[in-house]
Amino acid sequence: SSTDWKHISCPTDFPRLIGYPPAQLMGGPSILSYISPECILQHILPFLDLTSLHQLSLTCLTFNHLVVDHISTGSSLLLTPELRRKIKEVHLRTVADVTSCLRVLDVSGCADGVTNTALRLFIQHNPGLEHLKGGGLPCER
Repeated sequence: SSTDWKHISCPTDFPRLIGYPPAQLMGGPSILSYISPECILQHILPFLDLTSLHQLSLTCLTFNHLVVDHISTGSSLLLTPELRRKIKEVHLRTVADVTSCLRVLDVSGCADGVTNTALRLFIQHNPGLEHLKGGGLPCER
């Protein structure tokens, strides 16, 4: 079943999720006239890393809602090596608060962001989390 994306109650401050200042959200891009939001959610967003999702969320309010919906219902998050070096604990905690369906989480290399508090939030908010990798120690439920 597809998500009813038009009625998603989500924060419009996704830029703060990964520690970037918020930008003013502008009118929707014309691509939405050709591709359905469901197609974007199912076939495009799963292949974007967290930085790319953040950039997309800044383009318009519609993409902001789609990105937050994707993060909240996605089964994994892609973190690039560059983002792993930059991300802080507060950013991981904020992302953890939004997620609920993660099955795989790899936070290895996020030295400043991986804390017991952040990991505990991911585990609490994602009961289906099966694979957790962080600090060089892979774990499975």
